[in-house]
Amino acid sequence: MQYRHHHIKLAEPSKGFTITEVMISMALGMVLISSLFDFMFVGVQTYSSQTAVSGIQDEGRIVIDIMAAHIRMAGFQETDLSVGPLTDGLAGTEGVGAAADTITLKSQSGPIAEITAPLVDCQGNFYPGAVGSATEGVTTMTNTFSLVGNQLQCTNGLGSTVALGTNVEDFQVLYGVDTTSDGFPNQYLDADNATMTDAVAVAICLILRSDDNAVSVVPVYTNCAGNSVTPTDFRMRRTLQLVINLRNR
Repeated sequence: MQYRHHHIKLAEPSKGFTITEVMISMALGMVLISSLFDFMFVGVQTYSSQTAVSGIQDEGRIVIDIMAAHIRMAGFQETDLSVGPLTDGLAGTEGVGAAADTITLKSQSGPIAEITAPLVDCQGNFYPGAVGSATEGVTTMTNTFSLVGNQLQCTNGLGSTVALGTNVEDFQVLYGVDTTSDGFPNQYLDADNATMTDAVAVAICLILRSDDNAVSVVPVYTNCAGNSVTPTDFRMRRTLQLVINLRNR
């Protein structure tokens, strides 16, 4: 009997990585992980910035809408507008130095409460109010806007105060006066220098900020005086400016 010899080929032992290959792999992995973290950080920062902008815009819109509505009604007299507006329908206090300003607006409705009253203050009270309400028989509506800390507050004629905005850093007011009787403002003056009976427009400036730090780079902004300001924190800020014509002039 003839035997055949079968040769079995053994697998070659696998080769390991060299130190150079391991170091290159580790370096590439670290670059990949670093890039991933950078991408995530940018995403978080973008989301934070967008949220801050949205919050500032929402708060600014509420504040501006309420203030503008009452400024437009300054001096209104429902029963006797033909003889002119209220002489004390517009008043202001200039802040000392760089301090915030204050503006007070008055309007007057008829003596009889209507189903839909023509005047509603910044806190939702009607003038005159229904029987038994806090404004029953009250025909003069007063709204005073002022900045206390970082709260832009509105105080009505009853002495009740509500915060319209909680992240306001500055509030400045200028009065557009008409000295040529053409119905257009010739210059804008502060409360100490403006003759309120000549005012035909009001210019307001608000600086709003985000609730907390929302950006990674200190954002330079322009204040109400037109100067560039570099803050000491990382909050986002926006300067809102609006000119409102006075209707009852």
